Amino acid sequence: IWKPLLNIKKPQNQTRGALTHFVTWSTCSFSYAVGMTERHIFDMLINHIHYQIVCGITPSCQPFHALIYPMDPMDKLLLARKYAERDLKNALMGGKHQKYSDYAIHRFYQYEAKLFSTHSKSRIRVGYVSYDFRNHPLAHLMQSVFGHHDTSQFEIFCFSLSETDNSPYRMRIEKDSEHFIDISKLTDHAEAAKVIYSYGIDVLINLNGYTRGGKNEIFALEPAPIQISYMGFCSTMGAKYIHYLVSDKAVIPEEYTYMYEEKIIWMPHSYFVNDYMQSMKFVYDGSVRPTRADYGIPEGTFVYANFNQLYKIDPVTFDVWMSILKKVPNSILWLLRFPPEGEANIRKEAAKRGVPESRLFFTDAASKEVHVSRCFLADLCLDTPQCNGHTTGCDVLWSGLPMVTLPGKYLASRVATGLCTALECPEMIVKTYEEYENTAVTMAIGDPGTRGELKSLPERIAVLPGSLILKKLRQKIEFKRMTAPLFNTKLWVANWEKGLKEAVRIYQKERFKNFDVPK
Repeated sequence: IWKPLLNIKKPQNQTRGALTHFVTWSTCSFSYAVGMTERHIFDMLINHIHYQIVCGITPSCQPFHALIYPMDPMDKLLLARKYAERDLKNALMGGKHQKYSDYAIHRFYQYEAKLFSTHSKSRIRVGYVSYDFRNHPLAHLMQSVFGHHDTSQFEIFCFSLSETDNSPYRMRIEKDSEHFIDISKLTDHAEAAKVIYSYGIDVLINLNGYTRGGKNEIFALEPAPIQISYMGFCSTMGAKYIHYLVSDKAVIPEEYTYMYEEKIIWMPHSYFVNDYMQSMKFVYDGSVRPTRADYGIPEGTFVYANFNQLYKIDPVTFDVWMSILKKVPNSILWLLRFPPEGEANIRKEAAKRGVPESRLFFTDAASKEVHVSRCFLADLCLDTPQCNGHTTGCDVLWSGLPMVTLPGKYLASRVATGLCTALECPEMIVKTYEEYENTAVTMAIGDPGTRGELKSLPERIAVLPGSLILKKLRQKIEFKRMTAPLFNTKLWVANWEKGLKEAVRIYQKERFKNFDVPK
């Protein structure tokens, strides 16, 4: 899809440069044959985004792609706003055989949104809209949420933008939802919005945003009075018709709210819901425990790991990783072939930095259960600072694997900080790249502990490579995953319902504002 774009001629040279950069970075090729520096290409990208906006053109850089770029947060907001405007225009145009959608005209010139208090109903009607009610990370994380809702106070609707894949995740969500409506065949956005509106939804939640399969045009038509962005897209939507973004204070501190178009709903603990306590208990109880030999991981080595898609690895972070490997003898870096094209590039980039390819270890992506059960085989997860491990961050922590993470300013670069905070393990959060590197090295080759100190640990942890600090941290994580808020799905749903009630209460008085959900 992207290769023809790389051949476009003037005056789109800057677009070509930006796309070339995205493609090469996505496969971890950090050397630019065109003789440009990384900073030069980013400057081209930003300048061209500004140029396209001035010309009234939707920028060629998509909001999702911008998540991995070290762009100024205000540029990311500007970019998102233009895509929100595009989706609104698309929604207003309606179907092929009419100039404007009848529903759009109705919504924007006659319809006044009404909440449950003006209806003859006693429960708050909550609608979730997603393309990912299927075998997808979002469904892996949220599969039990819909069944945990208090149906005496909430009426739950799931509107699916995709047909069934007959996966257990889809079947579970269909079974647990009070109402599951497949609207995937409704290609006209106005028709889909009309269906949602017909159910009298009070709060409508966008679980996609600017990700594959999302239909933000439905939300642009505002079929519900309160519309919220959650989980799918980890940044601002830049849309006036998306009223709230769900987060927590570790991920979006109050001083960073200026970066977001939406008002913020601050969840207590972590905003990032997950289902490990229900669906991955076999990892906790040790009933499934693979060995390093099962994957060909050399015994006796200290294993650093990162299980994100390779596009999240930026050149600065890669430089730090290679420096860590050089400082820790007999250590390796475990990555996924995701995408497979990235492996050869990473090996070349490592060689340029003086790291032999024997220090790099790749495995293929695997099913959710297999992947989570093997994460603990590593010794330390090195998070990607530009765009953190989100679902993969939960994976490693549930497996008992410690991590080191460096937060940035915007949401996508702070999710792991929120996860570590909700797990009550703030010692995994660092403030600078220097501290990141020093922590990763010390965890591996720091004080190994005395025989007496090691005897106080479970034997399976005591015999692992690494420092005493790392081993104690692993023991702490294994305990905290069952007691700290991070993996408590029922607690998260209970708090989420408090947030939904508060959003409704605020709407009746002052429409929308930032607020904290009480614990």
